[in-house]
Amino acid sequence: MRLKICLILLISLLIPTSVYAVAIDAATAWEFEASTSDSAQNGAGFANLDPGTSVDYTQQASAQLTLTDGATGGIGNTTFTSATGGFTAAMVGNVLKISSGTNTVNGYFQITVHTDTNTVTLNIAPDDGVGGVSGANFKVAGALDIFVDSFFDGAGALTGPVAGNTIHIKNETMTLGENIAMNLDGTLLLPITVDGYNSSRGDNPTGTDRPLIVAAARDFNFDNNWMIKNLRVTGTDIQVLRVDVTSQIVNCKAENSSSTADRAAFQISNDSIISLSEGVSTKGRAINMTPGTKAFGCYFRDSKEAVRLGANDDTSIIGCVVESNVIGVSTLVAADSANIVSCTFINNTTAVNVGATSDVWAIFNNILKDNITGVAWGDADMSMYMDYNVWDNTTDVSGGIAKGDNAITGDPTLNTTIITGSDGTTEAGDENDFRSAGATFQADGVSTDDTIILHSGTSVTAGVYTITAIVNETTLTISAGATTSASSVVYGIVTNEDFTVQAGSNALDAGLQIGVPQGVTGDYKWNVGTDQDDNTAAGGSSNDVFGWI
Repeated sequence: MRLKICLILLISLLIPTSVYAVAIDAATAWEFEASTSDSAQNGAGFANLDPGTSVDYTQQASAQLTLTDGATGGIGNTTFTSATGGFTAAMVGNVLKISSGTNTVNGYFQITVHTDTNTVTLNIAPDDGVGGVSGANFKVAGALDIFVDSFFDGAGALTGPVAGNTIHIKNETMTLGENIAMNLDGTLLLPITVDGYNSSRGDNPTGTDRPLIVAAARDFNFDNNWMIKNLRVTGTDIQVLRVDVTSQIVNCKAENSSSTADRAAFQISNDSIISLSEGVSTKGRAINMTPGTKAFGCYFRDSKEAVRLGANDDTSIIGCVVESNVIGVSTLVAADSANIVSCTFINNTTAVNVGATSDVWAIFNNILKDNITGVAWGDADMSMYMDYNVWDNTTDVSGGIAKGDNAITGDPTLNTTIITGSDGTTEAGDENDFRSAGATFQADGVSTDDTIILHSGTSVTAGVYTITAIVNETTLTISAGATTSASSVVYGIVTNEDFTVQAGSNALDAGLQIGVPQGVTGDYKWNVGTDQDDNTAAGGSSNDVFGWI
């Protein structure tokens, strides 16, 4: 018996401590604060591994401990020492980052055990397999400043976040210095979350209280099973903010200002969801959606195409506002089983453009107002359900489709203000001056915060243009590209983005609803469009997530 015990002890001593090492804890939270200086080498991560003793040192600009003499006793050893010392029991759960040293693998390591001021245990051995670590430069905790790709795609286990982690970003401006195009996945049960906050974590900011990521021409792409929340992102890349399979985007604004055609603000990949978000791409698409994706409660505006479904099946657009786009929802061919429900389409050249061989669509409970064409249907077999929509457009439908037995016709009287005209002109040599003899731009409250969409005309390049100046009642200065000597230009400007309905609107209580004919009792109200206020006079809402009102 004694011999067996001795053998077991001997074997346990021979096994490297790295065998017992574990990844960064799934409950770890990371901190990014763009204004922090000299913070690129901070640890930035914390998990409460010893409740009542562990202290989060990440929400501060400086590292809690900075030393240059980190060491281990040999290959595969997770015991980490410093002759200078300074480790405390409160540091357990904080992440230590090694930036350089002899035999080091530089990256992120979590303190799991505190022994004394000179000794801690790390979650994984920090050596490179050649020999024990010596002279390691390291920092414990403190916030990081800017995303770098190596944080997400480090060498093996030395990547910062793992499945289940949350990455917090304080409301400051972060300008990317390199592409963020990771190959790091969360899981369905443990997604990796990026969460913007204003003054304290979890405060769910809106508008300009959300952190701003300036991506410029750089990638800002996340892999599978990510949750991206509460951010503003600007850029000019192929897409400004992208998530891959089974991910979510919540309460984000993305704006693509590229002059290159068909670039996107958002791209969401298979079976992903976007909600309560705002997308803009003047020369491109507010969002690209792929098979199985869903958009709920979003605002897609001022784009060449608001929503591009392409040839992708099983998509849903529910409770969204689609405003001032050349095309609101666009398909190519063979985009089957799409659902467009309880949306408001306003001031689009074509609100919904459906390509050939697109089957089994459902389009109901939508307001389509002041669009040149409401729904353009391109599939000869008419395999779709469309009814209970409010129609008030130059042409409601084309392609031989019927609006449905319960279609509502007439102005739904929204609280927004839209200025329209059909006499717009530009002059030779001065395409930036847009004139409309019948307009009263100043009296109507047009401002440089607004955009103008040129729907059609003679010698005009249709599209969305920014308004840079209001010259007088009949003249605007707009961004270049409208073409000189244009005439008879049909245009629209939305100046008040309040898309709720007024008292007495024909959209109130007019939607598809279950009732007595289906064998139930009670009054099941469902308004048409995005406004579901129970009051007869919905009016303006206090929800200003997007800055509409």
